[in-house]
Amino acid sequence: MPLLVGGMLSIIFALPTAAFAQTPPTEEPEQPAANIVNCPGSLLHGRTITVANTILYAIPDVTACDQVTTNHLAIITGLNLNLHSLTSLQTNDFDGLDNLQTLRLNTN
Repeated sequence: MPLLVGGMLSIIFALPTAAFAQTPPTEEPEQPAANIVNCPGSLLHGRTITVANTILYAIPDVTACDQVTTNHLAIITGLNLNLHSLTSLQTNDFDGLDNLQTLRLNTN
């Protein structure tokens, strides 16, 4: 039925209340944050993805997170995290990097 409101013609539709019913949310398993490495049992698990990828790149002959050992972490003396749009880091991002001397975080 048309209705004149404030000089404007409005049309009101009657919808059954069932049209507004919401389906209950489905239970989904909790997913890790998008920017966190999910590699259970690995020394890189739970680190910021950019940090973990930079660590992997710094270790010769290692291409997967589950291959990283404490000895690998100990040989890293520098990480270049420039220009990665980092806005936050995890508290464990630098765990095991006992010989880290240079950390570059410019332009993030």
